[in-house]
Amino acid sequence: MKGCGQKCRYKCHSKFNENGRKHLFHTFNGLEDINKQRQFLIEYATAKQKAIQKPEGILRRSSYINWSFPLNGEYIRVFKPFFLDILHISDQMIHTANNKSKLIPGVCETDKRGKHKSGPNRVSWSQVEFIKRNIESFPVTESHFCRKDSKTISFPRSQSTKNVPPISRKSSNRWYQT
Repeated sequence: MKGCGQKCRYKCHSKFNENGRKHLFHTFNGLEDINKQRQFLIEYATAKQKAIQKPEGILRRSSYINWSFPLNGEYIRVFKPFFLDILHISDQMIHTANNKSKLIPGVCETDKRGKHKSGPNRVSWSQVEFIKRNIESFPVTESHFCRKDSKTISFPRSQSTKNVPPISRKSSNRWYQT
């Protein structure tokens, strides 16, 4: 068996049968949204502060993670390898979820990927349309490979990329203004 093994002091494998483990896995993966998955992890892999302080006051770690799963309405504590193997995730996902909940404990902040309004590489639709029209204005010929079946087009042999007509001043000024 995967996870912590048969000699586990929490007896993880005896508390959660195969169907229970599959149910937990499908519950977690069924969330599909990364924010909901992180909220699930925050709820069942809770970061706790250590209660015991060393006399010197120097601690290597000031907190630990309490790993648990729901079973019959209560939280059952499990070992970390068992927790990670059931959900098929890495340790990094747990740390990311806990880091995202530091602002408001117990609540995960939303994912901000792709939400920025102005990126340095973002091109407006008007610019894309202008570029497409410009490319379509070049003289083209059918590809010399399998012409009857091919939809590929290319420059004529007599014309190279150096001879491509330049963008007219009127259209280029309009492109840079938008």
